[in-house]
Amino acid sequence: MKTYNKHKGMWFCWALMSLLMLAGITSCSKMDDYKRFTENGEISYTGKVDSVEVYSGRNRVLIKGLFLADPKVVSCKILWNN
Repeated sequence: MKTYNKHKGMWFCWALMSLLMLAGITSCSKMDDYKRFTENGEISYTGKVDSVEVYSGRNRVLIKGLFLADPKVVSCKILWNN
């Protein structure tokens, strides 16, 4: 008749739980770890201009477009020949 040693399975379970707890503790970082990436403030990227239309005239240009991707944009500055 075979005998089953239940303590052998318990040691395996205990070792596995200890390993998982050790991995969980060492993988955590500080709560304010994100601050080193946002020292100069957050970077906000605007969306692309949609449906751009350029109308030329004598010594002037009219540019029309839609900022549908970002509602925070209220004006646009266009430069040429820097």
